[in-house]
Amino acid sequence: MADKIVLLDVDKTLLDVNYQLTVPPPEFAAALDRAEAAGLMVGLNSDTPLQSLVRLTQPYGVRGPIVAELGGVVTRSPTDQPELAVPEAAQLASLRPKLLARLATDPDQRFLTGVGDALALPEWERGLPLDGPASIAVLVNGFRLASVSFWVRGRKGSAWDKDETALDAAIAQLEPLGQALGELWTTRQVDRNPEYGICIVHAARTRKALGVQHLRRLFPGASIAMVGDKLADWIDDPEVVHYAVGNAAPDFKQRCAYVAHTPMTAGVIEILRHLES
Repeated sequence: MADKIVLLDVDKTLLDVNYQLTVPPPEFAAALDRAEAAGLMVGLNSDTPLQSLVRLTQPYGVRGPIVAELGGVVTRSPTDQPELAVPEAAQLASLRPKLLARLATDPDQRFLTGVGDALALPEWERGLPLDGPASIAVLVNGFRLASVSFWVRGRKGSAWDKDETALDAAIAQLEPLGQALGELWTTRQVDRNPEYGICIVHAARTRKALGVQHLRRLFPGASIAMVGDKLADWIDDPEVVHYAVGNAAPDFKQRCAYVAHTPMTAGVIEILRHLES
């Protein structure tokens, strides 16, 4: 049984915006080994789907529990079966094939579509064609179990790039499909993020705090530390201790028990060393 669980946020905490470590991979892998030897169980906490988190981090040796999809999906380890903290949220994932079908039959042929995840995104972007009538490209995440999401790029002359108008056009295509879900849809949470060119839709009940509560039932008696970079990584739970990487937002740093001097992956390693002592 784990005495202490350490949950690492992913975006701009463990990995940069290109989903890469900011230190050499062997350095991070060695830090994980030291942490485990000191009795820490290091896992992940992210809005990213479980399967993508496993693919992103398994090469480095992350073997602890995972809280994925903003707390909607929880698992004891990367090799265990996932559990839904919000069972009704599976209906949101069911919208994926319907959205793909709707985009493919757009009467104006505005949309190009694909299915993938964050790891597939760069290659998908590079392969977008510059001929044909399509002006909006949509990559639907194929791995979500308790939410629905997609990346959007707009064609601007001879290039494809993030574009708010294109993002909103894709979101508008999802709206009539979601209405069939009734209250689950009318009370949904929408993360519309032009910086990443992505939209993520969660059930109203989905929260990182709910995922952590579910994790406690899987690991009774374990203490939980959470490492992040922004206020959205904070949960109002007196039994959870928060830590900030060096690049974290000032309002998040003020609430944390310890703030690393270094950013992202280096900051994570610094925090793990602090927790080992």
